[in-house]
Amino acid sequence: MTAFDDLFQEAAAPPLLDQFGESVVYIPRDGRPREITAIIVREPLQRLSAVPGALSPSTVAKVRNNAVTGILASEVNNGDKLEYAIRKGGEMCQRAIGGTAIVKGGLTYIEVK
Repeated sequence: MTAFDDLFQEAAAPPLLDQFGESVVYIPRDGRPREITAIIVREPLQRLSAVPGALSPSTVAKVRNNAVTGILASEVNNGDKLEYAIRKGGEMCQRAIGGTAIVKGGLTYIEVK
């Protein structure tokens, strides 16, 4: 990470997660689940290219890039899941983590399908 990423993670990420975050459960394919705080960005339904007429929710989770209080981008594996409410305040459900996790400003961005 850059010096900016380090500073952002220490100074700005905690208040952002406190203000906009919600409790989720990271479920690694080969490890122990852990409760963390994430900013969940819920996008409108997207068409699935592989299945004509099918729709799927598109979600991005932003968490601290930290092995204890968040998720390290390097630890995300195929088969990992995130348990969160599809609708804010709704019932929790598990969804697969897809794509490559990236780090911006000390936060790990994860696409959830």
